[in-house]
Amino acid sequence: MKFIHEELTDYISDLYKAMYGIRPRQYVWSELTVTQLEEIADKLDETANAMYVDSGLADGQTGEA
Repeated sequence: MKFIHEELTDYISDLYKAMYGIRPRQYVWSELTVTQLEEIADKLDETANAMYVDSGLADGQTGEA
């Protein structure tokens, strides 16, 4: 699936906020290509998946006793 620039910036910003509680400020969106944005999104996806697995939720754990 091909994404356009704005869709990727929205996705990255929303996922980053969900993961870290703040919007990313280290990027100048207008200076990034779609390919660069796809790479950033892929890395964030990998990090989010690792955080999910490490939390134990992937194994059905709820954190409740």
